[in-house]
Amino acid sequence: KATGKILKKGDRYVKAKILKEKIKKYKLKKGQTTVVGDSITDLPMAEEAGMFVAFSPKEKLVRERADKVIKNLRELILLL
Repeated sequence: KATGKILKKGDRYVKAKILKEKIKKYKLKKGQTTVVGDSITDLPMAEEAGMFVAFSPKEKLVRERADKVIKNLRELILLL
């Protein structure tokens, strides 16, 4: 549920840990998950996901590691 309100601030490794916990909790397989990120701090989380979508990333490394790069969120709907 996306509200725009930050409930908990997390660093790059906390994001990956939370994703792993959610995968386990909901009995998902790695390939059933997609994450969206825009910076290098999202890369550890991206490695835990089945698909990493980079949203207007500024860093070259993020673009290189992404499965798909998008410039607006409408493009995300077409991917899923």
